[in-house]
Amino acid sequence: ENFNDFYDGSRFFSFLTTVSGLPIDQVNFLVCQFFILVVAYFFRTQLNVERVGPRVRHITECVIGFTLLYFCFGRGLMHVVLQTFICWVVMKVFKYGPMEKIVLGSAVSYLCITHIYRMIYDYGGFTLDITGPLMLSTQRLSSLAFGLADAEKLKKDVKMVDNLKSKVVHKFPSVLEFLSFMFTFHGVMCGPVCFYSDYIKFIEGTDYDSKAQLKQQNGNNHLPTRPSPMPVIRRKLLLAGLFGASTIILLPLVPISLVTSPEYATYNFFYKVFLIVLFTALQRQKYYFAWKLGEASNLNAGLGYNGVDEHGNSRWDLIANVDVLKVEFSTSLKVLIDNWNISTACWLRYIIYDRLHSIVPVFLFSALWHGFYPGYYITFITGGLFISTARLMRKVVRPHFQTSPTLKFIYDVVTFLASRLAVSYLGLPFLVLEFW
Repeated sequence: ENFNDFYDGSRFFSFLTTVSGLPIDQVNFLVCQFFILVVAYFFRTQLNVERVGPRVRHITECVIGFTLLYFCFGRGLMHVVLQTFICWVVMKVFKYGPMEKIVLGSAVSYLCITHIYRMIYDYGGFTLDITGPLMLSTQRLSSLAFGLADAEKLKKDVKMVDNLKSKVVHKFPSVLEFLSFMFTFHGVMCGPVCFYSDYIKFIEGTDYDSKAQLKQQNGNNHLPTRPSPMPVIRRKLLLAGLFGASTIILLPLVPISLVTSPEYATYNFFYKVFLIVLFTALQRQKYYFAWKLGEASNLNAGLGYNGVDEHGNSRWDLIANVDVLKVEFSTSLKVLIDNWNISTACWLRYIIYDRLHSIVPVFLFSALWHGFYPGYYITFITGGLFISTARLMRKVVRPHFQTSPTLKFIYDVVTFLASRLAVSYLGLPFLVLEFW
């Protein structure tokens, strides 16, 4: 009953809730994602820039994206519209310097208000609501504002790292370009978010032209100007299918009550650790499913081309959500974290780390971006401490284990196991959210 009170999305596919056993919010999400996947193919093949030009592509992006948000979240869509309008006005009114900071503050403040409101009406709930798209729109708005500001800094010969230079926005977007970027239909539900400088190249068809010199440098002139992403898409869809199946079949076998019930306290230490590792590992499957599906949708639309590698093969890794192998098998906690929610990690690096050069504000801001549950702050503050400790340990201890293959193997095994324990320890409060 409470769910019906606050969920404002469409009920058109309510009949699927009985068939699938999923709540209507998840049914709508899946319907939208599969719709996006199909429409993205036609967007890439029939609405490419050679056929219709950038204007039609911009209109298509924002109209479909706007419609999908309304279908899934109903009147909640107006929160994204209002946040977008406020930040657009700030970008137009204020000069560069304070502008990007005010945009960031405005976007995050609006997001925080919706987080608090969500906690009031659905404390501890996992129903999909507009806060998810608002988190993505916060990334888009702030990255665009900083890109515009950095362009002005470059004109004044202000020194900045290459990562900042590569994302500058030299031309203030038109209203249509801005709305297209904000409501990109193949990234509006679960990302990954790309930077405006990459997005506008994708819409205008210059993402291939800008990488053409790499093709010639590698001497692979037979590579088609517009290579097909289909092989990569098939792999991502296969992974999404596997993770979706494991979510449906395995996840119910290890419910959250397994690590929060009074019985858990009676188990011995090693069994407790085993349950936490198992529980967090299975919980990651649902993220992998949604993120891989999102990656496939963006690639199917043609967004993600990143030139060619040293062998002349097309790279489709411009934007990504997660590198599963590096998360699950990394021997470094930093590498593991960098490859979890990759687009968000790139955004945090861009707007915070590359400007403040400290990991503490990165982790604190990440917690704020997620919301106000205690679990988020435990996860991210502890994560910052773990990363700092791991860096020191690597600097001091690792050289002693590089003198022979055997010692190197032992070091890799120990750090792999330590990373498994660390990510499980960090992930548990993120999933449980509260203290009790």
